[in-house]
Amino acid sequence: MIDFACKTFNIENIIKCSLGLTKSEYKILGFFIDNPENYFTSEEISKELSLNLTTIQKAVKKLKERDILIRSQENLDNGGYLFNYKLSSKQNIRNIVKKIIETWSEKVKSSIDSW
Repeated sequence: MIDFACKTFNIENIIKCSLGLTKSEYKILGFFIDNPENYFTSEEISKELSLNLTTIQKAVKKLKERDILIRSQENLDNGGYLFNYKLSSKQNIRNIVKKIIETWSEKVKSSIDSW
């Protein structure tokens, strides 16, 4: 827990808020943090977390766009392909969150100075 004046924040809320994640997206991030070395398809994630496939597909797209997940393409023998996803690295996520917090902190300082 982190105290800030009149409010206490837990690390889950800090990460969710700074990355702009929904509960489902955070649940998917947690799944990848628990399985950092493995690649998973959207279907596998859907089965593991009991979430709708469309929810998974939207979430992994968002997490990939934010450089939290790495995507690889597996070409199928009969044509077509599958996307497989893996956590980029926990350190990378830490750096992303720290940068967001630093930017926010600078904006707050600037606002206070202007006040």
